[in-house]
Parts: sequence; structure tokens; C-alpha cells
Amino acid sequence: MLEFLVSIAIVAFLGAFALGLHVLAVETLLGIGLWLVVAGLLVGLPASAVYHALLRRSLLRLSALPAGWYWSPTSLHGRIPAQDRAAVLGFCFVGAAGFLAIVVGCAAIALAAWRSA
Repeated sequence: MLEFLVSIAIVAFLGAFALGLHVLAVETLLGIGLWLVVAGLLVGLPASAVYHALLRRSLLRLSALPAGWYWSPTSLHGRIPAQDRAAVLGFCFVGAAGFLAIVVGCAAIALAAWRSA
């Protein structure tokens, strides 16, 4: 059921985004894209730093921190102890949402530039 709701939310977002491309002025689209990038950076970067610190601390307690763990931290999610899982994965999801905001903001800026040409 959760997957269905996420799919519906993604389709609704993409539809609203596509509609907004035709309705919004170029300057408005550029401003929205800029603010999405700024918000994504302000939220996503600190959240991802906390996520990596919590993941490292959690896996160090178990002596289960492999060398080069930071190159693929999501592959280690199965090793997170149950008591740390909510905190670590919560910051992971917030960081991922920040990254998504950055990507959508960059797409809006690119589309605003394309429409203005």
C-alpha cells in the first residue's frame, strides 16, 4: 500500500510540475528552482553529515565498519542495530529528500533557461 501511495504522489508531483512549466512565468520558475536548490542544500547537507556520523558511530560499536564504508553507506543499512535504525535512517531519508529538492530545483532552473532562450 505504501508503494502505491508513493507512486501516486510521484505522478501527482510530476503532473503539477509539468503544469507549472506552462503556467508559470520564466522568472517565477527560475526563483522556485533557486529556492529549491537553496532549501535542499540547507536541509540535505547537514542531514547527510549527521546520517554519516550516526551510521559510523552505530557500526563502530559493533566493530562492523568496513574500510571505505563511505563510498556505499546504504549497503550497510542491514547491519544497523535495531535501536539505532530509526535515527540513522531518518537522517538518511531527510538527506535524500534534500538531494531530491536540489535535483528538482536544478531541473526547474534549466527549464527556465531553456524557455527564456
